[in-house]
Amino acid sequence: MATVDIEVLHNLPFLEGARPDVVEQLAEVAVEKRFRRGQVILQEGATGRELYLIVEGLVEVVKGREAEEMELATRGPGD
Repeated sequence: MATVDIEVLHNLPFLEGARPDVVEQLAEVAVEKRFRRGQVILQEGATGRELYLIVEGLVEVVKGREAEEMELATRGPGD
């Protein structure tokens, strides 16, 4: 997996105002992940140990499964 370009992190609204050394530390441990359209990233009720920052594209936040899904939100770059 590719590492994350520090400039990408500096441009995320989430990190606006963060000290440069904090962004650099994050860049050292961050890993870029890409997901296919429709791929589940995290399931409701699962314990996660990751922090995901959206750099490109959109992510739908849904509740329920397949036929019973209810869209709660759509998130994009910076979320």
